[in-house]
Amino acid sequence: MARMDKTAWPAWPRVSDMAQRLGMNFVGHRPLASGLGWVLLVAGVLTLVVSATAWITARTDREAAQTSLGVRSAPPERRVTAPLPASSELDKVRLRTQTQMAQPWARWLDALEGVEPGAVALIDIQLQSSPAQARVTGEARDMGQALRYLERLQGASPIRSVVLASHEQVRVGEADVLRFVLDLQWEPQP
Repeated sequence: MARMDKTAWPAWPRVSDMAQRLGMNFVGHRPLASGLGWVLLVAGVLTLVVSATAWITARTDREAAQTSLGVRSAPPERRVTAPLPASSELDKVRLRTQTQMAQPWARWLDALEGVEPGAVALIDIQLQSSPAQARVTGEARDMGQALRYLERLQGASPIRSVVLASHEQVRVGEADVLRFVLDLQWEPQP
């Protein structure tokens, strides 16, 4: 391999020469902050001191007012919690939850939505406190569509009875619609 001569390489400028030409001084001292910077620093420190003093004063005033009124707050480790329900009450809640979870929800919701697709818009479904009962709010273009929906629901599989609880004519946007409320009962899952 042939040896290259040092003179064949281009002469690269030194970093210090480039820094001088660009006006960079890495070793020099930073200029001091401007007067405006010092004024802002002092204003910030004064604001912090005034805020801390006001907070401490408000806290001591609150504590003094509480002691003069005889109000004491319980320490965190002694806070009173509500007692747990008796085991029989807890068993009732568990049983009711298990009964609700065992219902055929998919069949019931399919019956609600599939009876009159597109003619009725379901707005709200609220389960009642007694098992296998619900209140359904819907909207239809007119009373005829609402009654057809009610009749078809009465013939649907898991639903035992349907009662029209209330209805009213309401304006939604540009259109008048009939908003109705149905009370439903269905066959509970054994």
